[in-house]
Amino acid sequence: MFQHVSDPVLQRVADELVFERKEENGVVFEEGAPGEKFYIVARGKVEVIREGKRLAVLTDGDFFGEIALVRDAPRNATVRTLVPCLFLTLTQSRFQKLLNEEEELRSAIARTVTARLEAI
Repeated sequence: MFQHVSDPVLQRVADELVFERKEENGVVFEEGAPGEKFYIVARGKVEVIREGKRLAVLTDGDFFGEIALVRDAPRNATVRTLVPCLFLTLTQSRFQKLLNEEEELRSAIARTVTARLEAI
C-alpha cells in the first residue's frame, strides 16, 4: 500500500504511528467488532480468520484493519497473534485525518481496500 506514496506522506504517517505489543495467542480484534485502529505488523505473525476459516497469515511489514476504518463498518474478520507481536498502529481519528489531508494516501488505501474485498 505504501509503495506508491511519496516520502513526505510516508513521514507524516510515521509521525502518527504508535507502538503496541500483544502476546502470543492474543486476539487483536474479533469479527464484528467496531473498527478502531489500523495495524502494521512491525514484528511477529498473525492469522486472519473469517467465519472460522483462515484467510491469511501476515508477518513483518504487512498491515490490516483498514477496511473497517474506510467503510465505517464492523471488522470483517478476526485477527489473532501466532507469536508475540509488535504493531505500529493508528487510531481511527488519526487514520481519517491522514486520509482527509493526503490524497496520495487516500488513493493508495482505496486501491488496497478494493483489491482485498474482491479477494474475499
